[in-house]
Amino acid sequence: MPTSGLHVTEWGSGQPLLFVHGSFGFGEEHWTEQRPLSSRWRLLLVDRCGHGRSPDTGRSGWNEQSEDVANLLGDGAHLVGHSYGGTVALLAALRRPAAIHSLTLIEPNTMGLARDNVDAAALIDRLSSVLSEMDRSDPMRAYVAWRAAIGFTSQPDGFTDMDLKCIRASLQEPPPWKATIPPLHRQPFPVLVVLGGWPSEDPLVVSTARAFRAVGERLAEILGGELVTLQDSFHNPQLLGAPFNDRLEAFLLAAESRPH
Repeated sequence: MPTSGLHVTEWGSGQPLLFVHGSFGFGEEHWTEQRPLSSRWRLLLVDRCGHGRSPDTGRSGWNEQSEDVANLLGDGAHLVGHSYGGTVALLAALRRPAAIHSLTLIEPNTMGLARDNVDAAALIDRLSSVLSEMDRSDPMRAYVAWRAAIGFTSQPDGFTDMDLKCIRASLQEPPPWKATIPPLHRQPFPVLVVLGGWPSEDPLVVSTARAFRAVGERLAEILGGELVTLQDSFHNPQLLGAPFNDRLEAFLLAAESRPH
């Protein structure tokens, strides 16, 4: 099974559950709270191109990333993607729908699908400005500026070498709103879209939350999926641990009861 040299961490045994992380991190870091699921499932945590323990092979475009993830599906698997990884997972699922036992998209950042939404358009504008003005030789400052455009003003305590590697890899990827998404329609596999509740009264955070909700609602409607909101979380509802895991596992078990 070709993987283009991508590193995959495996936890547990059982039916395969492939996780695709978002920006500025890697598999084990982004999915650490999902490890309890390994008591029933075989968790496959891929490090995307240039992130974590995966080398930078130059395959960071949408076609290459979705192809590499599609190859990791083997004979079939449940697929989970977060944020940027949600867009990659969506494209991989469209490549090999017969290999998808289920698809879970967590806060997908496929903003191009919601350009007609005022909040999504505003978020695209803010992040585009960050990309056009940032100094790629200073990844720490670029990362802080990216977070500020979303509405997060807290400063990281520091950056490890792995943090910097992942930040550099994410900043060289094509922006998610430029992803070319094939025409979408209801899919033959179960789809779950998970959003955070973004509990904040800050106007910028509220606008960002509305942007992600516009994308999530549109994907759930078009793909024929279920939409769930975990109120006590922001952009990373999987970090809630048990509340997210319980909802995901219920969805996976229901999907398993369907004929593949």
